[in-house]
Amino acid sequence: MDFLLGGDRASMHVLNAVSPGFTCSMPFAEHVCDAIARGGTQAAPST
Repeated sequence: MDFLLGGDRASMHVLNAVSPGFTCSMPFAEHVCDAIARGGTQAAPST
């Protein structure tokens, strides 16, 4: 996994995403939403 999520309660950034198709997938969206709900920086999800 080549991407990281970084942010805080005000913003979330997807870093190093090499696949636009992956970043618009529903499982990835759920992961980003979970990270936002936790309010912190998260590493890439494991597959």
